[in-house]
Amino acid sequence: MTIVADDSYPPYSYLENEEIKGIYVDIIKAAAKRIAKYYQIEIITMPWKRGLVSLENSEHFAIIPPYKRKAKRPYIWPYSTALFLETVVAFCHKDVSLEDAINSKGSQQVIQVGMNAGFLILNKELKTAQAQGLIRIWENKNTSANIMKLIFRRIDCYINDRVSTLWQLTELQKQHAEVDFSNIQETYLVMEQTAHIGYVREGIAKYPYKADFIKKMDDALLEIQKIGISNNIINKYLSHH
Repeated sequence: MTIVADDSYPPYSYLENEEIKGIYVDIIKAAAKRIAKYYQIEIITMPWKRGLVSLENSEHFAIIPPYKRKAKRPYIWPYSTALFLETVVAFCHKDVSLEDAINSKGSQQVIQVGMNAGFLILNKELKTAQAQGLIRIWENKNTSANIMKLIFRRIDCYINDRVSTLWQLTELQKQHAEVDFSNIQETYLVMEQTAHIGYVREGIAKYPYKADFIKKMDDALLEIQKIGISNNIINKYLSHH
């Protein structure tokens, strides 16, 4: 069973020295041990957008870690039990007010907002502001690329999961001590969303055991959550930062 993981979404799933790491990767590996006598699981990485296309084309069985987007991604169904609750926020330059733009207050200058390519993380207010031309969305490859564009003021704000953004900021500070992050702050809560394993909708002929696998994987995920293994994995990653 092949599960595609986002290759650049630390600390949840990422490549480091050609090794697949991350909170969700380790949670799935822990669950996989519990169903190993039935199924062998391989986790491979791809850029997020390419991974989604691979599921749309029924090339792979599952992907991590999508939010539930039934209408926007009809090719994914069903979703596993929740892996974790992510908090999506906006990081902006201190002289930028995303809320004022949303509420059409203050300067009518268009706010340039960065997002990771393929992410569906705009709330209703931000979608309305985008439609009204108050904000402009720029899709960039990954978290690191977006943060660098934010630092060098190529974008005014960056929207992503809080933990992932702060993780990448810490990594960049280690590598570039001279870079100044003091003008950037978290300014706006966009949404809270659970992350899941998303399964390919089509391909029943290719995966006749799909329903059985999903049931066994969900049972294993719930078991490791209940006995604290999931929390231990999460804490291991977050305590290192």
